[in-house]
Amino acid sequence: MSRSVDLFISSDEPLSDVAVKIGEVATLAVKAISDGVWEIRDGEVAAVLSDHSYHDDGDMFLSGYRYALSGRIVSSAHPQGTPVTALLRRVGSALQAATPWQVLLVIDLQYREAVAEAPANQAQEESPPGAVAP
Repeated sequence: MSRSVDLFISSDEPLSDVAVKIGEVATLAVKAISDGVWEIRDGEVAAVLSDHSYHDDGDMFLSGYRYALSGRIVSSAHPQGTPVTALLRRVGSALQAATPWQVLLVIDLQYREAVAEAPANQAQEESPPGAVAP
């Protein structure tokens, strides 16, 4: 069983133009693999760009995004640390810096990850700058 990581992209440009722009700004290989589907690749890591058919979900208004760049991860992996998530973060950052398009990274967390309790001072020391300790 696998799960997905999706980067939603809001652009009025045609899909082929969005694919080419991703390749340019993120310096990635881009290839049309079928009608309306593009592969974005960095070495062994790949994601697929296409129109998306997701519906709005609660407070997540996906209908405002025309395209999704989607990658699969195995269900046993921690999605935040996978190569495909890193690829989608790279693309999202590059698009935000180079285009007026809005992007939204959605990591499919089907199961809550166990969080080990740490002493408050240790959690504070290991947290990234600006993070709030639990």
